[in-house]
Amino acid sequence: MKYAGATVYIVVSEGELIGAYEDGGKAWGIANSINDENTMDEVMEAGYGCEELTDDEMAEFQVAAGCYGGWAYSEEIVIPEERDIYDEDSGEYEGDSEETVCTSQGDVFTYEEIIQAMDEYL
Repeated sequence: MKYAGATVYIVVSEGELIGAYEDGGKAWGIANSINDENTMDEVMEAGYGCEELTDDEMAEFQVAAGCYGGWAYSEEIVIPEERDIYDEDSGEYEGDSEETVCTSQGDVFTYEEIIQAMDEYL
């Protein structure tokens, strides 16, 4: 499997795979950028400016942004070493790229989806 054994960092928002990156800092930054944008949308929709809000009020808008706009997060994923799986129906050995990974937030992706996201980034 492509990237076998590699550590990649995925960005997820609203259950959707946004991207996969080699750099954890980049993934974290992208997730935070999405969250900041969603928070600003909530603030502006309510008719406020950031400069007039207290830290507690801003935190309330962050919670609202997570509820309505989705809260993005990044997570470290290790692509497993390639293994061949015997398919009794076809009588052939197949790679395991359709094997899935479940994130800490309960989102499920195939390794193939993650590999495709890495290819798009690179």
